[in-house]
Amino acid sequence: MVNIQANDTFASHQLNRDTWSDPAVGEIVKNNFVFVQIMAESGFGQSVCGAYRVTETPIIMVVDPETRAKVKQWTGFLAPDRCGPGGGGGVRFVYKVVVVF
Repeated sequence: MVNIQANDTFASHQLNRDTWSDPAVGEIVKNNFVFVQIMAESGFGQSVCGAYRVTETPIIMVVDPETRAKVKQWTGFLAPDRCGPGGGGGVRFVYKVVVVF
């Protein structure tokens, strides 16, 4: 799971304050993903934004670890109550990606 944020976007700060700090969301992310948070302004952030054609921040992307294909994305602020199984707003954060070596 990749979260690209921008310092000048309030929704990015909301994600950190409300969503990523929520214990239930933390458990879902910890048990189902490798979580990476990138600042859009950084050199690496600019590269990732270019590769995935990101035009709006914040963005949360589920990326397949084998193919690097974007599987799912959400833009803007995503409230914690929308991130659980069944996700109140139609969002399901539960993707189990299994890599076999």
